[in-house]
Amino acid sequence: GKNVNSYDFDEDNAKVVCITDGLSFLGRAITERLLLHGYTVRVIVNGPDDLERLRVMRDETASFHGRIEAVTAKLTETESLVDAFDGCNGVFHTS
Repeated sequence: GKNVNSYDFDEDNAKVVCITDGLSFLGRAITERLLLHGYTVRVIVNGPDDLERLRVMRDETASFHGRIEAVTAKLTETESLVDAFDGCNGVFHTS
């Protein structure tokens, strides 16, 4: 198969990528890098504490025009992950 890296996506089309723990140290670093490259990032959140941390991250990245989305999902529930990944071009599993 063909090797694909983050720079191979067509930059003319908006791409959505999901991160399973986008609020962790690693997840935030990946999120910021993806935003810099024009991606919309869908972050999986688990509850009210995550929503507050996501609000702070959105404030810090406001210059990226709201390209951070939140979705509630549980890593142990396949159906919730299928819903979270719907419409995504890729997934970073950092949990």
